[in-house]
Amino acid sequence: MKIKVCGLKDPTNVAQVTGLEPDYMGFIFYKESKRYAAPTINEKVMAKIPKNITKVGVFVNETEKNIINLIKKYNLDSVQLHGDESVEMCDKIQKYAPVIKAFGINSSFDFNSCKEYEGVTDLFLFDTSTENYGGSGKPFDHNLLKGYDLETPFLISGGLDLKTATALIETPIHPKCIGIDVNSRFEQPNGMKDITLLKQLFSRV
Repeated sequence: MKIKVCGLKDPTNVAQVTGLEPDYMGFIFYKESKRYAAPTINEKVMAKIPKNITKVGVFVNETEKNIINLIKKYNLDSVQLHGDESVEMCDKIQKYAPVIKAFGINSSFDFNSCKEYEGVTDLFLFDTSTENYGGSGKPFDHNLLKGYDLETPFLISGGLDLKTATALIETPIHPKCIGIDVNSRFEQPNGMKDITLLKQLFSRV
């Protein structure tokens, strides 16, 4: 089971998390997010992250031009599209980097709506449905994932704490689930990721 630690924005914290060797590290390039990375994360910080860790740039309804520029500037390994991006947009960006397409899940979500994204997306990410493109800190009902019958593998996000994340690691809920994405529930009040909590999580993998 792979682990993605998202919402990193402090260079010292980035170095600490890098030492844990997660599979993915997520950097949010969405100005409306309180975890907006651009003001504090630069090319030198990114260059210190080893190649075995996938650097993911998270974007929300950003222009193709800006995404491509940031892929090159920060040497991003993957792009997470967390807004209302079209199939065409995913197809264009995939020519520059692997694409993770996020979907907000609630009780009325139809997984067939993901089908058109197969082939132009390398991974899906299922997050809690909100009006603000994620970041709610609240989980969704993971039993809804039992209705997923497509081919694209996925990550689970949305309010995962140590207990729920550990449960997903120890008892995978779906054969296409390859990992989890943790953020707010592993964060201290000052916005730094809680290394002690993360170490406990990594010890389960």
